[in-house]
Amino acid sequence: MRKLAYLVLALWLPASASPWSGAHLTDEQAAAHLLSRFTFGARPGQVEEVARDPQAWFEHQLLGTSDESALQARLDGFPALSMTPEERLQRYLSDTEILKRSGLEPLAAEATAEERKARNEELRAFREQEGLHTFGDMRRELVAQRILHCVYAQNQLWEVMTQYWFNHFNVSYASNARVHTLSYELDAVRPNALGRFTNLLLETGKHPAMLAYLNNAQSVANSDQPTLTTPLARRKPSTRGLNENYAREVMELHTLGVDGGYTQADVTELARCLTGWTIYPVNEAGQKLRESLEEGKLRAAVRQGLFLFRGDYHDAGIKHVLNKTYGPDQGLEEGEAALRMLAAHPSTARYLSRQLAVHFVSDDPPPELVERLAKNFLKTGGDIRSWLRTLETSPEFWSAEAREAKVKLPLELVASSLRCLDAEVSPQADLYSWLERMGQPIYHCGPPTGFGDTAKSWVSSSALVNRFNFASALVHGKIKGVSLQPMGQSDLDRLMAELLPGRETTRTRALVVQRLPDRIRQNSGNETLETLGLLLETPQFQRR
Repeated sequence: MRKLAYLVLALWLPASASPWSGAHLTDEQAAAHLLSRFTFGARPGQVEEVARDPQAWFEHQLLGTSDESALQARLDGFPALSMTPEERLQRYLSDTEILKRSGLEPLAAEATAEERKARNEELRAFREQEGLHTFGDMRRELVAQRILHCVYAQNQLWEVMTQYWFNHFNVSYASNARVHTLSYELDAVRPNALGRFTNLLLETGKHPAMLAYLNNAQSVANSDQPTLTTPLARRKPSTRGLNENYAREVMELHTLGVDGGYTQADVTELARCLTGWTIYPVNEAGQKLRESLEEGKLRAAVRQGLFLFRGDYHDAGIKHVLNKTYGPDQGLEEGEAALRMLAAHPSTARYLSRQLAVHFVSDDPPPELVERLAKNFLKTGGDIRSWLRTLETSPEFWSAEAREAKVKLPLELVASSLRCLDAEVSPQADLYSWLERMGQPIYHCGPPTGFGDTAKSWVSSSALVNRFNFASALVHGKIKGVSLQPMGQSDLDRLMAELLPGRETTRTRALVVQRLPDRIRQNSGNETLETLGLLLETPQFQRR
């Protein structure tokens, strides 16, 4: 079916010189480069398949229409993925909340091991009876579904962009956003990963995960300003007020960039536009508010899923953000309008375009490429597919300087290793601990900056040791929940040819063979396993 799709696209696309022809690459080399940048690594035989028409393959990936039924079958065992956001909040609870619901008395601090074991069994039985899960269950499902997406998704470009945008609009599971993190990826980031940037900005900004993570859910009009429901003369003093965290990060990290031309006054004024953006409560403590909303007692309120706009919290005065005026009395619309303005700003186009080029081309991308991408971003209104097409057809993307210029992030290394070896990965696979050791504990990046995207963030002696240890553990079958198919010499030759097409294959093979005797003596004596391990440790495989 995929081959037919490539053929249809090849017939539809206008005849022209391939974008890699100027770099004097063969179709096999072009295919290998595309797979290294727009997927989590080539699967066995995929370089040859894509080489039949690399450009048609890329266009098909932009569409994101490949069948994902096989992946879905692997994900069906995760209860959280089939629930609505509201159901997850009611079914995934903290240990403290589960204990409270069970009616059991807390154990004394001096309780014995036997007593604790018995209590855990009582709580397990209660959870099963009530259909409840712990936050630990949620974390395991969250990590496992991402790894399975990276390894098994057919729409790899969509997957790459989902992880790219999640990192750009980072929220941390190790924060008050934890109960919303899965929904954030599934409902805000993933559906918009190849759409328009404006939609991404609005959906992430309104999502409970971001509202909680950067505290905008607690941002209320200062006491010296009227709200949509209460004139200034009638407002009572309040200890709550403006929170500028999200407004600052949305300018510095999500749109304009730190040098994007905004001031502290702009941050404050944007924060005023976004007051009243909060979270619809589904827990017991929010019952009174829910009743007020259902009875229409909370005036100037707007609910969109778990997003709630409260007019009684919203600053109804006039604001000025980057010389644009908002208000008075506009409500939800002025915050949305301000975010749309930021999404379409020239500084945003330049900042985002450089970030994109850093991720897909090199740590220090050519200014000409960044400018070309920025022009496309502004011209198309932030259409991500068009933006990526401009990137892929640019000579800088195909240049010798760009190829193998990027060090793989730990998640990219893990996923590409599993894909190239055609590994079988179970939902219980113990891969998070390896990612943590290599410095990328996914979903647990505390700062809103997200994980670094350049070599300096990932290249150190300790990091390399952990990468090599991962390669050794993988090929020797020492990672729980991961298994490899047996390989012979012909499989190794094919694998090396696929991983190193047109590169210094002969020299690399010689280095691998030269290092084999010591590795065989130090480990299992299995030459095939040691060759695999060394192959995953080569600089060529550690880069993309």
